[in-house]
Amino acid sequence: MQALGSNATFLFNKTGIPSNDKVWRKQNNGKIDWDEKGGATFQIERSGDAPMVQSKFYMLFGRLEVIMKAAKGQGIVSSAILQSEALDEIDWEFLGSNTTYAMTNYFGKGNVCSASGRSGSETVADFVY
Repeated sequence: MQALGSNATFLFNKTGIPSNDKVWRKQNNGKIDWDEKGGATFQIERSGDAPMVQSKFYMLFGRLEVIMKAAKGQGIVSSAILQSEALDEIDWEFLGSNTTYAMTNYFGKGNVCSASGRSGSETVADFVY
């Protein structure tokens, strides 16, 4: 896998999810659609669906900005995850059953045994569902 070697901006609301197979991997257990006004929409149609888009490049350092609208509903988790092949991970999770908090975690080398001190929840007053 190659590293992203420069600045890049991916706007899923302007052109849809980029179709370049060298950059993105789409997993469609569920439906992914988009429009210019609403952006990318990840639809869950049945139990077990988990539509997602995954990069095929490393981000070794820098700034990442994600603008997203979380889904509402019992059992639904909207998330943005940074994960290495060594299973280092930083994630943001928005539970569809709790519209007032966002949760975040970080793990090293896949060690998820103790999230104590590595997780938190933030009040999100401007959380829009």
